[in-house]
Amino acid sequence: MFIDAAPLAGVLRDLNIHEDKIQAVIEALTDGEADLSDSSFDQFARIPPNSFGGSPVGAQLGEHHNKAQAVFTETIKGVTKDLSKFRDGVRQAVNLVTVADQSSADDLNRKREIADGLRDVWQHSEGDRAHRYMQNHPNPGGAEGSDD
Repeated sequence: MFIDAAPLAGVLRDLNIHEDKIQAVIEALTDGEADLSDSSFDQFARIPPNSFGGSPVGAQLGEHHNKAQAVFTETIKGVTKDLSKFRDGVRQAVNLVTVADQSSADDLNRKREIADGLRDVWQHSEGDRAHRYMQNHPNPGGAEGSDD
């Protein structure tokens, strides 16, 4: 019995995971999370309302700047959370593919063991052995052509 593993090998090749690239993505996401979560933008982007001058328009402009900065800060915090979730999702996907690859390898090994066992029975068949023996020894109990 012969199992054609070529189609399966093609599928496994297509699932080839470039671990180094995935780890680089995870590292970049982790670094981005660290850079964005330190709240430095919130501290350094805030300016006093009177920075645009002493006029009421200048104070109003400073206030609008701070409101816009607060919106931007909250957006950055949301993006940071999204990046963290994405990074965790990438890690989970890598884990699932690794488990699937191991499961596929285990399945292939079981199928190979079954095929090897069946091939062993076929190659060492007692019926074939007895048939060959009888072809070479047609009269095991007596002389050829005797009428016992």
